[in-house]
Amino acid sequence: MRLFSALMFVVLSLSMAGCKLQQVKGEVGGVEVEAQTQDNKKDKDSEFCPPGQAKKGKC
Repeated sequence: MRLFSALMFVVLSLSMAGCKLQQVKGEVGGVEVEAQTQDNKKDKDSEFCPPGQAKKGKC
């Protein structure tokens, strides 16, 4: 039984490894949530630059 459980854990872990979250919308505990991933890291419209990144020329 332990071997079967371990094997199923490995199979499920590997099957989920290729998943990529693109966008999340919904409501959790009365709070509306909206999150997105951004593939383009150099967004010129954004004014936010993390500390130290401007010195490296990444912003």
